[in-house]
Order: sequence, then C-alpha cells, then structure tokens
Amino acid sequence: HNSLSEVDINAFSQIRNATIIRLNNNPEIKFFNSNTQEKNKKINNNMFSSLENLEELYLNDCQLEDIEPGSFKNLKKLKKIDLFNNKLANLKNRTFEGLDNLDELDLKNN
Repeated sequence: HNSLSEVDINAFSQIRNATIIRLNNNPEIKFFNSNTQEKNKKINNNMFSSLENLEELYLNDCQLEDIEPGSFKNLKKLKKIDLFNNKLANLKNRTFEGLDNLDELDLKNN
C-alpha cells in the first residue's frame, strides 16, 4: 500500500505528456475539490481531462465509490483502466464514453 491520502482534482490539469498514471494501492485516498472544499472517493469528470496522451490508468485498491459520467471522455489514447478492488456498486450511463481505443477494463471485486 501507498500513503497518498489526498489528491486535488486539479492536480493533473497541467500534465499533457504522461502516458501512465498509477494511483493504485492507496486505500485512504480522497479527492479534494479546492473550489467546494469537498473531499470524497469519487472520480470527478474533469480530473483527468488534460491527459490527452494517457494510455494506462491504474486506480485499483483505492476504495473508490463512484465515477462521474464522462470522466474519461478526453482520454482518446487510453488503452487500459484498472479499477479492481474498489467499492464501485453502480456505474452510470456514459461512464466510459469516448474510450474508442480501450482494450482492457478491469472491474472485478467491486
């Protein structure tokens, strides 16, 4: 396990060239919205929007509870998303909208 406890939802807004993001194995992680002061275990729909070159996203073992629809829509090059071992009980329509190159989506143990 890692020890990330809080990530601002705008933390990735200036990153353009990353191809892999690993936030996995952070069960205590919460996402912080500096505008509303809200902290939660939800992927915000603007959180990864600037990561246009992202190919792999690892969010497994983070105790995530929700993903806003359209959270990954700008990630046109994304090939793999690991979301296993979270607490995702319900996924809404359009959660994975726009992921035309997605080859692998792991949702087991949610």
